[in-house]
Amino acid sequence: NGLYAEALQQFQKMLALDKANAVALNNIGNISFLQERLEDAKQAYESSLQAAPDDPGIMVNLSRVLLRLGKKEDAKKLFQQAASLDPRMIRQNSDLAADLGVVK
Repeated sequence: NGLYAEALQQFQKMLALDKANAVALNNIGNISFLQERLEDAKQAYESSLQAAPDDPGIMVNLSRVLLRLGKKEDAKKLFQQAASLDPRMIRQNSDLAADLGVVK
């Protein structure tokens, strides 16, 4: 809803209780991404992925940031890993899949 500061404050409260809260870290990454703070988004998604290493949604988010940062091969590998865990990721993120050259 564009209330980034308020949302960020809530997610940081979650992190105060649990520093490895994958949901909070992922959403902080989302806020950073929407604000074009790509390095901050990358860092948040990487921390989130450490907390939940098999979460394909987080992998897709990080893949999207890596592509925007010009790291297409890294982005493609990570996206393929996400798709191997959950093949629906390709269809649900068809724009990213096409940009990376990933097909079913």
